[in-house]
Amino acid sequence: MKIIERIKATLGLAGGEVEMEPPDLVAKLGGGGVVVSRYLVCDSVDYSVRDFNESSARKYVETFASILDKLPVNSEVRIIKDEVDLKWFTRKLVNEILNTRVKLESALDEHSRVKHKVRLEVLSKLYEALLKGEPFTSTTLLVKIRVAAKTLEEARSILEYHESVVSRVFKTYYGLSLRRASKSELVRILRQDLNLEPWNSAPSVVAESRRLGFIHPFPLEKRSVFTDGVFLGVDLRDGRPVQIPVEQFFKHMVVIGPTGKGKTALLATLIESASIIDGLKTLSIDFKGDLAKYLPDKLVKALTPEDIVVNLAHKPPWLSNADWRMIVVDSLSTALNTDPGRVLEALELVEKTGVAALLHRGEGSILLPLFELFNRTPRYELLESIHRESVLLELQGRSTLFQNVYAGVVIGVLRNGLSRREGFGNLLVIDEAWRVSRLRSLVELFKEGRSWRVGVVIATQNPGDVPREILENASNLIFFGSLDADYVEKAVKSTGVGADYAQHVMKLGVGEALYVNTEEAAPVLLRVKTPMVLNSS
Repeated sequence: MKIIERIKATLGLAGGEVEMEPPDLVAKLGGGGVVVSRYLVCDSVDYSVRDFNESSARKYVETFASILDKLPVNSEVRIIKDEVDLKWFTRKLVNEILNTRVKLESALDEHSRVKHKVRLEVLSKLYEALLKGEPFTSTTLLVKIRVAAKTLEEARSILEYHESVVSRVFKTYYGLSLRRASKSELVRILRQDLNLEPWNSAPSVVAESRRLGFIHPFPLEKRSVFTDGVFLGVDLRDGRPVQIPVEQFFKHMVVIGPTGKGKTALLATLIESASIIDGLKTLSIDFKGDLAKYLPDKLVKALTPEDIVVNLAHKPPWLSNADWRMIVVDSLSTALNTDPGRVLEALELVEKTGVAALLHRGEGSILLPLFELFNRTPRYELLESIHRESVLLELQGRSTLFQNVYAGVVIGVLRNGLSRREGFGNLLVIDEAWRVSRLRSLVELFKEGRSWRVGVVIATQNPGDVPREILENASNLIFFGSLDADYVEKAVKSTGVGADYAQHVMKLGVGEALYVNTEEAAPVLLRVKTPMVLNSS
């Protein structure tokens, strides 16, 4: 190819070879070894309603510096200025606004309406800026990762790692999706670098000029090609983003920390991130109503015990008598801290003589505080399909005993159903999980959920609240800071980290935590990402 021959002649590579293998440019050196450059281009941009301010500027600059720090020597991140056709851009913008309004009006579910409203808000802000005469700039974003190695296979292995890291950081922080350059794009980029082409012809995006410092261009609707992951926050030591692949959540997570340190905020962040990942549905159990305060309205479907009415004496039609009996006994014996055999006798008495058995002295009387759970007409329709959409189960305003039994039944039904649905991606999130952490069904989810693609995330205040069987089956552990020496000792003992990290745990502030992936060597000191609701307040 002429361009390759010209590069070889210019660089004096008569003894080696230069090959274009998109997205890579491969130079095979005459003395052995290879130098490979991988080219990535901006493919699409997520919508955002965040304003650019001094605080966000600092964060984005620090993140950009962190990206460069992690890249190999001689790698590049380039922003190339293009000409912008404002007439074309205005027509495109107006069409997008009209199409989004149509989608908003025709959306059948509230979750879709919320997404379209956010998108319409962003487009309207861009249109207002155009009308005010604010300057816009068209730019091309290029990332070139350069690696030297002994063999091409070794170079590409290193490139795969760096490409994954850089792509996730740009997606998480800037909303930018990078993809590998095609053959035609790579040719055009090389021609421009050699001054063989006067105009940039790689893909470009349009942005308000004042936002270029934080790279917030006009969104293009194209599918991202990168692996989904849930962003937790940043590494306190170097500002590196901390993101967990979805598959890792199926190995479960335990979050422990004193009140007010950020546990619920972390759970809200996880639910936010998970809600936009295709094929992953969340069921979140909120005992006190705190999670609901941290989540955007309509992001997930909110249900209460009035929507799913449970009667412990009447099973759902899709469950066998034996399965329902096991679920109810497990929930009642755990909540009442009573021997399962005694609970079973009380249930059998209620089945024989009716709810009147609760009002008389005898075995049935231990269930009297739960009279409501035996005396209402059951309504199980939503319970059967609860795994098919993202749901927030709100239990606030009920007695502690009612909440614990009700939650136990829902967890048991979920465990029973999901074990028969291999391939489903479900995430069970429980705040104040000490209430249900001894449930047999919850322990079974920790032990077997991974094979069903069911992950469990629980949050509680003390390490002692979590049974050993759960800790042993959770690959992800997060501890928030505390000055309590006993708490720190238990945290360190549970995770197996060194004494140095024990000192760190005692110094952590609000929203800061120690994250341990038991499958990796190095723990991470983490600053948790602020949930959307708190970030905008």
